[in-house]
Amino acid sequence: MSNWREQFEGESGFGAFTALLGQYYHYVVVAFLLVFAFWNRARNWGRYVVDGTILFRGNDPWYHYRSTQYTVNNFPETMPFEVWTQFPIGTAPAQFGTFYDQLMATIALVVGLGNPSDELVRQVVLISPALFGALVIVPAYFIGRRLGGRFAGVMAAAIIALAPDGLLTRSVAGFSDHHVAEALFMSLAVLAVMVALSVAQKEKPVYELLLDREFDALRGPLGYSILAGVAIAMYLWTWPPGVLLLGILGVFFLIHLSAEVVRGKSPEHTAMVGVVSLSVAGLLQLPSLATLDISATSRSLLQPGLAFAVAFGCVFMSWLFRQWEARDLSNIGYPGAIAGIIVVGAGLMALVLPDLFSYFVDQVLRVVGFQTSPTAGTVGEAQPLDDPSTLYSYYRLAIFAAVAGVGIIVARQLASADAPAENLLVAIWFVFMIAATFTQARFSYYLAVPVAGLTAVAVGEVMRFIPRVENISTVEPYQVMTVISVILIVLAPMFLGAGASVGVQAMDTSDRAQSPGAGIVGWSDGLDWMSNNTPEVGQYGNPDGDTMDYYGTYGRTDDYDYPEGSYGVMSWWDYGHWITVEGERIPVANPFQQNAREAAKFLTAQNESRSEQVLNNIDEDDAQTRYVMVDWKMAETETQARGKYFAPLRFNPNTTRSDFYTRVASTENLQQQGLLQGTDIIRQKQPYYNSTAVRLYRYHGSSMEPQPWVLDWQGAERALGNGDTFVSPPADGQPIKRFQSMQQAEAYVENDSTAQIGGFGPYPQERVPAMENYRLVHMSENSGLQGRLSQVFTRDANTGGFLGSLGISANASQQELQQAAIDGLYPNTPAWLKTFERVPGATIEGSGAAPNSSLRLQVELDPANGETFNYTQQVTADEDGSFTATVPYASTGYDAVGVDDGYTNTSVRATGPYQIASSPTFENGNITQYTGTANVSESAVVGADDSPVQVTLDEQSQEIDLGDGNDTDGTDSNTTDGNTTDDNTTDGSTDDSGTTGDTNSTSGGSAQQSLTADTAPTTIRAD
Repeated sequence: MSNWREQFEGESGFGAFTALLGQYYHYVVVAFLLVFAFWNRARNWGRYVVDGTILFRGNDPWYHYRSTQYTVNNFPETMPFEVWTQFPIGTAPAQFGTFYDQLMATIALVVGLGNPSDELVRQVVLISPALFGALVIVPAYFIGRRLGGRFAGVMAAAIIALAPDGLLTRSVAGFSDHHVAEALFMSLAVLAVMVALSVAQKEKPVYELLLDREFDALRGPLGYSILAGVAIAMYLWTWPPGVLLLGILGVFFLIHLSAEVVRGKSPEHTAMVGVVSLSVAGLLQLPSLATLDISATSRSLLQPGLAFAVAFGCVFMSWLFRQWEARDLSNIGYPGAIAGIIVVGAGLMALVLPDLFSYFVDQVLRVVGFQTSPTAGTVGEAQPLDDPSTLYSYYRLAIFAAVAGVGIIVARQLASADAPAENLLVAIWFVFMIAATFTQARFSYYLAVPVAGLTAVAVGEVMRFIPRVENISTVEPYQVMTVISVILIVLAPMFLGAGASVGVQAMDTSDRAQSPGAGIVGWSDGLDWMSNNTPEVGQYGNPDGDTMDYYGTYGRTDDYDYPEGSYGVMSWWDYGHWITVEGERIPVANPFQQNAREAAKFLTAQNESRSEQVLNNIDEDDAQTRYVMVDWKMAETETQARGKYFAPLRFNPNTTRSDFYTRVASTENLQQQGLLQGTDIIRQKQPYYNSTAVRLYRYHGSSMEPQPWVLDWQGAERALGNGDTFVSPPADGQPIKRFQSMQQAEAYVENDSTAQIGGFGPYPQERVPAMENYRLVHMSENSGLQGRLSQVFTRDANTGGFLGSLGISANASQQELQQAAIDGLYPNTPAWLKTFERVPGATIEGSGAAPNSSLRLQVELDPANGETFNYTQQVTADEDGSFTATVPYASTGYDAVGVDDGYTNTSVRATGPYQIASSPTFENGNITQYTGTANVSESAVVGADDSPVQVTLDEQSQEIDLGDGNDTDGTDSNTTDGNTTDDNTTDGSTDDSGTTGDTNSTSGGSAQQSLTADTAPTTIRAD
């Protein structure tokens, strides 16, 4: 205070104010930027409150909420083992329940006065990303200030506050993942190492001071190095794969210590920073070890081991320098000796420990090696950043200033023997983050701070030519113009954005990022239904069984022994955390990608026997997979519609996308649309329709017959550079053709080798049989799928794709587009999510059928949210007219068993009994058919009653007066007594799978509807 008084003594009024502002303006501006950054990231938090419930964005934030709530309940402990995911063995949370979650739990406990409600914990988790994101400004400012001065530090802070980059999108309220905490704590760690390096370069500590215990002389270097070690440890506590930082520090010390020797200086001063800080970081990792294996994704021996290895490397380089100096060797040869030792050491590791060597090589390539594995490519954030212009869209001219900053630092390192080590550290940090970002786009949120810091270097270089201003009254016009120019060049483009008409681009990006996403909204009611209408875990078929404590503490194990009555839920791994948190059930696969291959095999299984085999390999005697949840994305091949059918194919060995689908597109369209970015027609092959995910979502487990739709193309299938394939559209430009009957469609295909029945939308090329052990038990409310489809296919009408083939004009209304897309592609009620139960099924035993005749069993079902549909199954009678069928749907007795009995309260119920009918036969003027009905109880379907349902068919016959050979009474020859007799119904009525059919061909005789004289297909061009 006395210094301040002395500094401004004699000043008064405006002069004192301007002097004060000139001295402390940077703190005022940084404080304003902190407030703005937090407000911008948190301002739309209300969007995450849907129907009174907080819904987080993405997948991982849900598990962070769970691990935070566990820590609140067991503070300060984190979850040692998780039994509510990766059924049936459980898992260690690894990257969750870390320092980030402990901090959120601490905030919740403080705000909640030691007893926060679940709602308060959700609110803290919701807002925390905005808080942590704003706090990144603090290390960015100090890094920028150290590199370029106060004004440069303010510019660095402004870049963090204003840039519409990856850090912003991952630090908005609701995106409650560890990404933003990673960026914050890595920046703090780098800042702490920078400070320690500068102190070491200034005070020049040596090893002898430590031997002589002259700790007063070592207080500064040791103290700041210890603090740096703590900061590094905090980062590793936040994210175990943060060993990347240890690699960056290792490369930095390797380069800098070698450069110091070449300059004729001792490397010991900065080596001491590496030894102390990394030893402290390694020691602090030991108490939190979760495994003694080597793993980058969990708290293993890798984190302390690599820290100690880098510390040892610093010791070794210092020792080697002393040996080098004692022998009076040329300093120029020192880096070569170090490089040779590294090469020899790597070679020995490759020979002696090849698996460990391969592991390290794979990890380096995975993070900074510009390589992406096929399975990692299914994860949005793990995909490479293919377009360098993305960085320009984030930072505008600041990215060029950052590159200039690297050049300035390198030039200083080459020109000066006293160049600051901390500057080189930031330059190396930037290079690694650029490589990591182009390898996996997720690392773009790391890039913000090094970009800001290096921009500060360039800004500081400009500001060197302006004398420091202590009082505003002494400012010269050129100084003002220089400052304004720097601000406009660096920040103005980020403010406005390219082509932006109004608003700040960072605010616009924040606004677009802030919503929970349609996925969790679409799943929400299905998960709520599951938590309330399925038995508690531990009570499936076992109502007196012990339930599992949702927030219980379970000891570590490699394979948890689940109690009898426990069960798992199969879905694609993306949705595992939603099932755990919102459904309070145990997913088989999860976003840790555990059991991802098993999920892929199940969803793409080509028959029910194979899907059952996959689950049987997972299940245990007392715990089995009982439910399957499939959303529309899992059955959708169209990438423009955000379908993800492709994802399981990448996890399936020996399968490619071309085995299941290809595109019908012109080469010109593919070039214009960027390969798979368009809305060209997808030619779906029969393996697609045979896969379990499609049979469940599209047909609800029912059989499906081909329809008189034809997909036409020309030429051979050709490969695209991304692993996909395409064929060219036919000469008439209309790939989709609709016929009046199956006979017409089959005749067309017979005469055209590049055409097939079906192959798009829900229409298979061949018959898809019914499933016997899976039934739909809940259909979610229609949560925005119509709108998504209308957006996708608006352009499709312009390009002559699917809607264009149906004659939908490019000027069609949104309602027309929605209805056309839904009717054409999703005729079975396009619910976002459908939940199925795996059941033993009921056995129907029948008699009285004609020997060896084909029989159809059909029941109409009415879901709570959607239109009625039919489950249809075909069986063949034995030589004595008897038959047996296993069916998954009940038709009666729903109230006899429910959740209290250890079973499901299904919301999909039959409108009547099963209708059983044989194919009609025509002989001597009579049509004969065997029919009957059967009521199947809910108890029989779920296995509570294993008694078979008995049914005897009745013979029905009707005489037909054919006259001149045609049906003269106007009655459809395919119906008897009002009952449908064919496997496919006529002209717009509902067929056996609940979809629209148009064919009247019969299976059992010669009676057919007369074909129209005009056998040409119906093809309507888009105008």
